[in-house]
Amino acid sequence: MLDDLQDFDDSAAFLDELEDLNLDDIDLDDDADAEPKSAPSPGRLIFGMNSPQRFIIALELFILTLVLSSICLLVFNVISPPF
Repeated sequence: MLDDLQDFDDSAAFLDELEDLNLDDIDLDDDADAEPKSAPSPGRLIFGMNSPQRFIIALELFILTLVLSSICLLVFNVISPPF
């Protein structure tokens, strides 16, 4: 299929390769008969995490913000190190 990239007009070869793949035999509805999973209550999980996990992520983001802002202040000479 990618042998001759300059031959864009020949779409018949591409269609022949698609027919050779037998994509019609694939059954896409395998999960249609499965039981639907019960949804978690809306107030308990956000992004799939419970409240202690969300707290740790928020704490890490807060510390990362403090560190990066301190580095920016040092780089732009707004503050100077005491040593």
